[in-house]
Amino acid sequence: QTGDRRKCLTPIYHIPAPPTTPLFAGNDRGNNREKPVLEPVDELDRKMAEGGSIIEQLLGNDPKLKDIKARGFYSNEQLIEIAAALKTNTTVANVDLENGGLGDDVAKAFADTLMVNTTITHLSLYNNKVGEEGGLALAAALKVNRTLVDLRMYKNQLTVEAIRGFAEALKVNDTLRTIGVGANMLGDDSAMLLADALAVNSGLREFYASCNQFGPEGVSAIARALTTNSTLETLILFQNNAGAEGTLALADMLPCNTTLRTINLYENDITVAGAEALLAALSSNFTLCSLDISNNDLPSDLHDSIRKLVTSPQRAAWARDYPDTKPALPIPLADP
Repeated sequence: QTGDRRKCLTPIYHIPAPPTTPLFAGNDRGNNREKPVLEPVDELDRKMAEGGSIIEQLLGNDPKLKDIKARGFYSNEQLIEIAAALKTNTTVANVDLENGGLGDDVAKAFADTLMVNTTITHLSLYNNKVGEEGGLALAAALKVNRTLVDLRMYKNQLTVEAIRGFAEALKVNDTLRTIGVGANMLGDDSAMLLADALAVNSGLREFYASCNQFGPEGVSAIARALTTNSTLETLILFQNNAGAEGTLALADMLPCNTTLRTINLYENDITVAGAEALLAALSSNFTLCSLDISNNDLPSDLHDSIRKLVTSPQRAAWARDYPDTKPALPIPLADP
């Protein structure tokens, strides 16, 4: 696969957050990014950094220990030990392994954890070096795990085979609510695999695949999948290459879809014809409340027309007065 042809936006990423609270909201494209919002290091973090008894806390199910924020505090060997201790832990809900340069060995260790752990709801491997082996291990865990609701793999080294594994897992997993695979240099082959999964998946609410290399064929496949998908609410594809064909496919999908609330197509080579098709499709779709087509070399009046339509009081009233257009969850979400 070729290198990224443009500088990717730094995504906004928020973890941990209660699964019932949208991790990304609003009409500004910045609110749809995945940039880590690093919280101040608290006393527990300092204790960990100073070599505190994290393993003892995990094995002892310390009720104060609900979040693990690695952030370079631990070596790979220590993280593998932590993963092993988490197999029997029942207090930790959020595991943040961001920005650690972690590879497949750590990913596989935490995949083993997810096979048996019943309390972890959020796992972030943002900005690491997880490749095919680690990705396949995590995908295999998703076929078994029914607790995890949020998995972030943004900016790793996932391959099409790893994505094939995730796609197969998503066909049987109905409890994961959010998945992020942005900035992995994924192409149309990966997009089509994920589209096949979206066509039958009944759990995902948020799908993040920004800063990849999805072309018209891949985006069109995702659009077709969303004509039958009845649960996805957020589709983030900024900085891909939907082009005219992909945008027209998305426009064809909109009248058939009643669950999407947010679509981000920032910098996707959208043509005037594609944008006009989206605008026309919105007259038959009453549930989409955010559509970002900025940075696509389009006339400002076309931008304004779409923005005014998706943010109109009438559309907001429809979403409020007809909540049945937003499907109920198949199972209750786990507490964070």
